[in-house]
Amino acid sequence: MFFILSRIFSYISSPWLYILAALTAAIFIKKKKAKIYAASAAAFLFLIFTNAPLYYAAEKSWVSDISSPIQPNKTYTYGIVEGGYSEYDSIRNRLEFYEAADRLIDAVMLYHKGTIKNIIISGDGSIVDNGGNKDVALEYLTTWGVSPEHVIFETKARNTKEHPTAILKLMGEQIKTEPVLIITSAIHIKRSLYVFEQAGFEVDGYAVDSTILHDRKWTEWLPDINLPTKWYWLLHEWIGNLVYRIA
Repeated sequence: MFFILSRIFSYISSPWLYILAALTAAIFIKKKKAKIYAASAAAFLFLIFTNAPLYYAAEKSWVSDISSPIQPNKTYTYGIVEGGYSEYDSIRNRLEFYEAADRLIDAVMLYHKGTIKNIIISGDGSIVDNGGNKDVALEYLTTWGVSPEHVIFETKARNTKEHPTAILKLMGEQIKTEPVLIITSAIHIKRSLYVFEQAGFEVDGYAVDSTILHDRKWTEWLPDINLPTKWYWLLHEWIGNLVYRIA
């Protein structure tokens, strides 16, 4: 059910859907007044979803209460890295990383610092069944100095809702008694912590891949056609978080 909902979220979270819908209406509507309204709506939506200060204000309001401090000397038996940061390239037999690769990079850093003892990678495209390759993913991690005995791959989860249940099925109920650190993107961590807590885990969050902390320039007031993609992910989180809490 939630897998189907997640696919629906993918469509209704896209700003381009609404911009194109308004443009289409402006083209095909016969009445002049309605045509003007539709064209104005398309222009308005375009300006809203390509405005950087507005986007970063919205993102900051969503993640402002999420920080990543870890108590001094606190350690976790498991660091859970949520997937969505890479895919397996079968032609070149390697991984291709996305913007969210900070999830894995920071997990390796925390491992070497001794903050987490084991790394669980859950549902990433590089390892999932029917498309991933765990051996290649493990080769990357061992090259970066992570012991193979400290890496666990969970290959079944297809979305955030399925991560805790898939990990419980793989690891057993005893993992609920262990300290666990969830490592994921800043805009995603609220929803991640919620589903793990609902499943009975005692977890802390470690937020990465945040874009809210950088110097602002006047040029950011100019339309940025890359921002609708960022809006897509933020809207996806808002909708997903709401649905998870009321379902």
